[in-house]
Amino acid sequence: MKVEEAEQGSASPENGSSVSSSKKRKHEEATPQEKHELFLHSTRNPHLKQRELAEWFELTFHKAINQSTVSRNLKKFKASLALADDPTTGSNNQNGSPTTPTPSRKLQKLQKQEQAKGKEQAKQQQQEEDQEKERKVDETKKSPTQISVPIRSPPPLPTPPVKREDQGVASSAELDKALHEWYAKQPDKSILNDDSIKAKAEEINLQLYPDGKTREQITNEWICSWKLKYAITQPGTPVSPEVESRREVGEAGAEGDKDRDEDEEMKSEGDGTSSTSSTPPSRAGESEEKRRRKEIKKLRKDIEKREIEMATAKIKKEASLRRLEELEKENAAAR
Repeated sequence: MKVEEAEQGSASPENGSSVSSSKKRKHEEATPQEKHELFLHSTRNPHLKQRELAEWFELTFHKAINQSTVSRNLKKFKASLALADDPTTGSNNQNGSPTTPTPSRKLQKLQKQEQAKGKEQAKQQQQEEDQEKERKVDETKKSPTQISVPIRSPPPLPTPPVKREDQGVASSAELDKALHEWYAKQPDKSILNDDSIKAKAEEINLQLYPDGKTREQITNEWICSWKLKYAITQPGTPVSPEVESRREVGEAGAEGDKDRDEDEEMKSEGDGTSSTSSTPPSRAGESEEKRRRKEIKKLRKDIEKREIEMATAKIKKEASLRRLEELEKENAAAR
């Protein structure tokens, strides 16, 4: 049923009889609370039209209401608020009774609660916006060192390459020494070939290492390395330059003890001379051949030292290049 307010008659008694009961239609009157809820909904949503307010009222309270009733109720509540704010009007006005009744204290209390609630929500929203702005400003003010960045642990250093002897080549100093002592005692070395030397090496190896797990393995490569170490050649075999140089070193070693004192004297004299001079000064009574031999020996030591330094530098360079390549791969993978 449509909700329609009863038509208000004139305040004069002669107009009171003009309102007939036949003009009143049966209706379900909206309660003051429902009218106030309609007014509050209109206040919170000022953009809604009267038709939309009527639809909201019907969906909320399950009562039909027309647009004219909505308009009339809204005007009544607005007028009540205006009269309540005007000190010259109201129930205490001595000039006459107000045309529109002042809203009850309960309605005023509800209105104040709604207004306070709206202000609180707006204040809370403003605080959240201010906090978000402050957080963004703080982030921009931070220096790159203050920004928290996850720190990854550095990758483990690569294991340095370990030089390993050939598993099939024996490297025992005791075996080398024992075999060389046996070889030196042989009266006729021309009949000693690789097979006989290898057989003797295996025999000595078995004596030195009874346990098969720790026994060195004698191979042809080991025999060649051992012969090269002691500058041993078979009769009729051409001598390689490396073997010849080792032989010369061995022969020179026989005179090493004799020339040791001379080397020390030459070294002490070389420390006092200019570093630009490569030829040590000859002493009085020293033969030219002996001086050349000393110079050759010194140059060989210098060359050997430089070769070792170059080999060490090369190994370090290769290790650095491998490390650089690994770091570049990790950097590319992290991106």
